[in-house]
Amino acid sequence: MEVLGAVTQHIGRQSQRWQPPFSLEEICSVVREYYKQCLLQNLQNTEHAPNRSIAGPELVAWFQSLWRDSAVPREYLVRLSTIAA
Repeated sequence: MEVLGAVTQHIGRQSQRWQPPFSLEEICSVVREYYKQCLLQNLQNTEHAPNRSIAGPELVAWFQSLWRDSAVPREYLVRLSTIAA
């Protein structure tokens, strides 16, 4: 989880700089899995993997930012909304 968390954070900060860039589908897939594992595992005292009380609001904020962006295909939002599936 620490590695997945560090990679997810790096993607969030640096994905625009990579060539070729990650697709939105790739980013959503990685972030979805990351938050799913954060919510399921509820790890404590880790540097890159928040517990579920932090991960939940972070996921909601990210979902809301995607929701407000009309360029984001709605199918990605449907997948994110079923994160526990």
